[in-house]
Amino acid sequence: MTPNPVETGRPRPPIACLVGHDVAARAEVREALDELGVGRRSYESGADLLADDWPGHLCLIVQSQLPDMTATELLAALRRAGRRLPAIVLASDTDIEAAVDAMRAGALDVVERPRTRRALLRHLGRLLGELEGHPPTAGGH
Repeated sequence: MTPNPVETGRPRPPIACLVGHDVAARAEVREALDELGVGRRSYESGADLLADDWPGHLCLIVQSQLPDMTATELLAALRRAGRRLPAIVLASDTDIEAAVDAMRAGALDVVERPRTRRALLRHLGRLLGELEGHPPTAGGH
């Protein structure tokens, strides 16, 4: 059993929200998060995330197509609700229009699978550095 950070006096690890139903994509994301020591909170659909009363998290990692909406629709709903969070959208194919829409809706990046792990490590590393008060290094995006 993992000790509770509050009980041990250690800070809680940053949490990433993972939204999507694709099992393989979720496994890829979990591996990258585990490698960086980032916790996760998983949601099957956009509605599940929107219904949850979540505190501030490091970022949102969302599959481009959810069972109930697209990533772009989820980002727009979050914005309307006043919830702003860096978002990384996972795309399973090259859909330039969907990628542009996601970026316009506020996504930090659209990552095409199977290059997920490397891109996630890069983005999450930068976000963790910002969280810890270390500015990103030149070329470190």
